[in-house]
Amino acid sequence: MKVKGRPSLSIIMVGDSAASKSFINRKLKACEFVGIDAKLYQFDHIEQNRLISHIQSLNTDGILV
Repeated sequence: MKVKGRPSLSIIMVGDSAASKSFINRKLKACEFVGIDAKLYQFDHIEQNRLISHIQSLNTDGILV
């Protein structure tokens, strides 16, 4: 199996939930700790079709919505 580099995770947050922010911050810290590149995409509000298009455009090993 070929290794293509560091694994990556995209995290998508819609809204402004304090509990979600706390959960996501723990995931970001865990990713940093184990060497995973993580990127947070945050939206106050997004239409479903735009969210689906955004998810489909991501080129990462994992997606957390």
